[in-house]
Amino acid sequence: MRTDYDFVGMLLILTIGRRDAEDRSQSHEFGSARAAGRCERRVSGPPAVTAGDPDGEPAGLAQFRQWMRAGAPAAPICETLDFDLSAVGYGMTAFTARLDRRFNNPAGVIHGGFVTVVMSSSMSCAVHTTLRDGERYTTTDIVTHLVRPLMSSDGPVVATGRLIQRSRRGATAEGRVVDAAGRLVAHGTTTCVIFPAPSDKQESKK
Repeated sequence: MRTDYDFVGMLLILTIGRRDAEDRSQSHEFGSARAAGRCERRVSGPPAVTAGDPDGEPAGLAQFRQWMRAGAPAAPICETLDFDLSAVGYGMTAFTARLDRRFNNPAGVIHGGFVTVVMSSSMSCAVHTTLRDGERYTTTDIVTHLVRPLMSSDGPVVATGRLIQRSRRGATAEGRVVDAAGRLVAHGTTTCVIFPAPSDKQESKK
């Protein structure tokens, strides 16, 4: 079964054949992350060294690593929907979500909106890890493809987001959600706009 939800903007084409081998590797990698509970992973990516970044890391990555060490939720919605940051690296994050009948739709399966929220978090946070000091971002569009019905007994699920491309003013990322058996539940893409953080003077005028 396949259901497409197009929210805003353009569709980005995923090259499924190229990703098949990576799927098997990711299922093993993030299965280990689930077993470990909370872990930290680093994936390859261009270094983004700025004067204000600790240890030569982007400020966004340093922020996520601090949350991991503290065991703090990445956002308040993580507590509401019961999912946690479980892996982080440059241009990559993973979230583990526990399933519950509270998240079911009238048909008795996990609502596609729940899957989209968790996957969107992994994709946008992958972009967040690349932010330098003084940069902010926001999501402009999300595309979700639901490929398998999800029952509350199929959890926990792991959503992974990976950076596709980053420029000075924008970024794209892709995401995948797998169930406890490693089966693909959903995949998608997101586009984010990156902009300078407002100055203190601008903030004080609001």
